[in-house]
Amino acid sequence: AKSGNNIHVVFEGQTESAAWTVLYARSTDNGVTFENSLDINSGTITNLQGGQENIAAENGNVYISYLSTGNPVYFLYSNDNGAKFTSPARITPDGVSHVSGTWWIGLVTDPTDETGKTVYLTGNAMFSAKSTDGGKTFSKFNVAAPFMKSILGDIKADMAIDANGGLHWIAEIKFRSASDKDIMYKGITEQPAPGTTNNALLIENMKSDYNTELVVLPSAPSLDFD
Repeated sequence: AKSGNNIHVVFEGQTESAAWTVLYARSTDNGVTFENSLDINSGTITNLQGGQENIAAENGNVYISYLSTGNPVYFLYSNDNGAKFTSPARITPDGVSHVSGTWWIGLVTDPTDETGKTVYLTGNAMFSAKSTDGGKTFSKFNVAAPFMKSILGDIKADMAIDANGGLHWIAEIKFRSASDKDIMYKGITEQPAPGTTNNALLIENMKSDYNTELVVLPSAPSLDFD
């Protein structure tokens, strides 16, 4: 991750005692030289899920997430370009099954917030959680495509944010009865006002236990009937 002349790197490695941990390294001169790596997990968890480390940076804010066995997400942050980090802590809620953990996690900063203090944690089944205070607190834990959690082969989901703050998801999925993978898209943006022409939607029965049709309508003044 890059913020100004600072480049931030996170990776998994071993301590001198051969214990697997999460390491962080920083360059303050655009990658010409790097400081010695730091053990940022520092014994917080020992059951790391390899290859699940993520990092994002914006306007001096640096965010790092990594995963533990069982899929709870641990998170730490720096608000001074990586000079000092908070202690890692679990940020996914315990005891709430659908959002207590996730897989293939990511971190995405919001381009509409110039302060760099708005960041999303993302995961599979189009999971997301949002922080607006530089990583101090997270809220709005959400799974935008819950049906994907019950389908074999749900692998990865990546999220991007457009210039208007709209969320755009793309995900890889393999249905139980399928022989190949599909790519799913979902956009969560401000919805247009209803048009003046009436429209109808026809849903076709796919005659399959796994390929069910689903339509979700977000709340809107035109649908809040009296």
